Amino acid sequence: MNDFIIPLNKQVDVTSAKSLNGVKRNINKKVGHTGTLDKFAEGLLIALTGRYTKLTEEYMNLKKTYLATIKFGEETDTLDPEGKVIYTSSVIPSRDDIKETLSSKFLGETTQTPPLYSALHINGKRASDLARTGVEFEIKERKINIYSNEIVSYENGLLTARFEVSRGTYIRSIARDLGVSLGSRGYLTALKRERIGCFTLSDAVNSDDIEVLKSEYTHQDREEYALAIGVFDGLHPGHRKLVSLLNETASKYGLKSLVITFDKSPKGVSEFLTLDEKINALMRLGVDRVEVLKWNDTLKDTTGASFMLNLIKRFNIKKIVTGHDFSVGNIHSELKIDDLRLFFGKNDIVTLDDFGIDDIKRISSTYIHSLYNSGDKERAKKLLYL
Repeated sequence: MNDFIIPLNKQVDVTSAKSLNGVKRNINKKVGHTGTLDKFAEGLLIALTGRYTKLTEEYMNLKKTYLATIKFGEETDTLDPEGKVIYTSSVIPSRDDIKETLSSKFLGETTQTPPLYSALHINGKRASDLARTGVEFEIKERKINIYSNEIVSYENGLLTARFEVSRGTYIRSIARDLGVSLGSRGYLTALKRERIGCFTLSDAVNSDDIEVLKSEYTHQDREEYALAIGVFDGLHPGHRKLVSLLNETASKYGLKSLVITFDKSPKGVSEFLTLDEKINALMRLGVDRVEVLKWNDTLKDTTGASFMLNLIKRFNIKKIVTGHDFSVGNIHSELKIDDLRLFFGKNDIVTLDDFGIDDIKRISSTYIHSLYNSGDKERAKKLLYL
């Protein structure tokens, strides 16, 4: 119970650890996060509670997107605004030079030396602790990947740029190395993490907004479910096999079977069953619970990640049963079957195998519509559960 994926909006001047206090005290004491943010930074920090803590490694490996503000002409010992200036330069690069250097040296697979002031461990001690005591030590270069970068604005030696990077990439090191590459110096004055994989700040709750945390994450059903999601517009043999597998999975693990469906087709095509007929048919097939979502502009614009997060907030889902063509969310931010690993352990995703009927490897609503459109209505009806 109280197993959640909670996107938090970490505030400036608050440590990542302290940002989890509201979750620990009000949602679940068992909580972890998926990558720290420096105290001066803000933005997306994903908290995993309860059984979701087992997925920490999956989240750590996701791409991350940052909005960084870099000041040229100075470099601090910490490479951020909390440090003291240790180098200065009179060279302030032009926008064109920055653009050319970003595209030629700060894109793709490369190597990077992490900051001396970092959470990395050197001989069992944090590098930042060693640096503060004046101990000399060396941090080895590491391989990273900068998937993309773009200049957002540049004025008076102050660059705002967006970077999408791999795990283990330090934006502070990018600021330092970019400054040096341009014959200047540089450090971060501000940093915001905007995205982790498919998760964005738009889904996040302010880490210090306890009342919102309580209101959004304390209403999960106590009943435990195996879930299937679909339009189920005709309950053809593919649908029926999926529902059968859902019921088998629920029974095997002592769960209730739950179907999430919609009041009309998201694709805008005509359905073979009315909503009442669909619900009744699903119940006749042995489903314990059917929940109908209203298809409207709000749901249409919902990202796949947000859709799944909202389901998890409401339902205590332990297993998901799906076909190989699973997808939810709007066309620009769909979740596919491979993305389900971020919401369920690999043993909690039950996949329907391909099957053959009348020499057709897969029966779909699209196929049945094609039968209707070609005039073969009798064959189409035989494939429906009416």
